[in-house]
Amino acid sequence: MYKDGWRRRSIRLKDYDYSQPGYYFITVCVNHSGIDLYNEVLHEIVLKTLFDVENKYKNLYIDEYVIMPDHIHFLLQIKYKDKITVPEFMKEFKSRSTIEVIKKIHSGEVESFDKRFWQRNYYEHIIRNEADYYEKKRYIINNPLKLQ
Repeated sequence: MYKDGWRRRSIRLKDYDYSQPGYYFITVCVNHSGIDLYNEVLHEIVLKTLFDVENKYKNLYIDEYVIMPDHIHFLLQIKYKDKITVPEFMKEFKSRSTIEVIKKIHSGEVESFDKRFWQRNYYEHIIRNEADYYEKKRYIINNPLKLQ
């Protein structure tokens, strides 16, 4: 509950088990238009953190991904049920990458920005079947072409 009395609405499915095996299409956006993930340092942090968190959990696999100037898309596979959930993965990914970005700001390698690095929430789509999987995979692969 926030100090003005309202609650932030969750966009997650209320009764869905996000530790359930399957594929999840995820999009997370930076919080500020001045943040450019094509910046070599930021790009490396995001990529390294994404795979560091994936490698920490044996039941996770990043299938396809693309880093765009202001967001990242990826297909996350949960291979078998374990302790980690999609929201927990995202919390760890966003937290670790933000900590690394702050270190780079303090060392002068990255320009400071206002507020937070990532937007508060993220978009997720539960992949329901093979056609859905290939549609999202094509979307990720073709996303950079939209910039041309």
